[in-house]
Amino acid sequence: MSSSPPPQDRRARFDRRDETQRAGDRPWGDGIYRRRITVRRTGSTTVVGELEDDFHHFGVQIDHDDTEITAIAADAERHPWDICAEADRPIQMIIGTTLRDHPSVLGEHDARANCTHLFDLTGLVVAHAARSTTERRFGAEVTDPDEHGDRTARLWVDGDLRIEWAIRQRDIVGPDRWTGAPLWSGFMGYLPNLVTIIVIILVARYLVRLVGLVFDGIRTRRIYLKNFYPEWAETSFGIVKLMIYALTAVIIFPYLPGSSSPAFQGISIFVGVLVSLGSTSAVSNIIAGIVLTYTRAFSIGDQVEVADTRGRVVERSTFVT
Repeated sequence: MSSSPPPQDRRARFDRRDETQRAGDRPWGDGIYRRRITVRRTGSTTVVGELEDDFHHFGVQIDHDDTEITAIAADAERHPWDICAEADRPIQMIIGTTLRDHPSVLGEHDARANCTHLFDLTGLVVAHAARSTTERRFGAEVTDPDEHGDRTARLWVDGDLRIEWAIRQRDIVGPDRWTGAPLWSGFMGYLPNLVTIIVIILVARYLVRLVGLVFDGIRTRRIYLKNFYPEWAETSFGIVKLMIYALTAVIIFPYLPGSSSPAFQGISIFVGVLVSLGSTSAVSNIIAGIVLTYTRAFSIGDQVEVADTRGRVVERSTFVT
């Protein structure tokens, strides 16, 4: 099989329907799945992009003022689902996004509200707008598996072959520097940890909700606890909620990917030191607020005088009285 990139002419638009044999006309095992993406600058403030594979053919054009996106137009020439034909509507949300040469430049927007293929293509176009490059072309292909489950995956960038993997079933078996890299097993191996994290978060969320209902009952005097005053309820709930969240974070930490690596642990320590140094005054205010709450030094409606200032207590919380 040739290692040259998939053919592409210089027409304004390309369409593989005129270039390749129909899948149904080929015996199983010698077929190839291909995807091609082109992004190019057509003017000083205009960039267009196009994505095509066996099932999809999308195009997008953005206009910008060298700082942010000012307009976007998209079309779907071929798509598997009827809803994809209206994908040009939700993608309008990116107008106003700041140009940035980064693949996740659209990370602040909700990808789930958009057609996935058009959203990803638009991200590449926006990133390209922040570069000085005129055009970039990406090509990818994956062959059908043979009787042993072996297949080949290739990626070209601007006509140069950058990646070529030999894949057996769901594992990369070549070249040597890629052998053993997690292709599918990495995600599947992490799936139990992901489920555990989700369960822990859900339990913590409903526990906080349950505790909140109890303290709300105490605050409104629907629940009575001996020697526990209603005005303590709000502060006590805040403390218990903080303890639940902190305990949840501690329990989840070992299940995070890379949590045992020195880099991850170093970042965690660094963030902890920053929070400690930056929250000194906040911690002092919290402690003072807790002391005032549980000693019942003030109640709502009390008259207080501090130096030459006199006032009435209208609100009391952990930070403010």
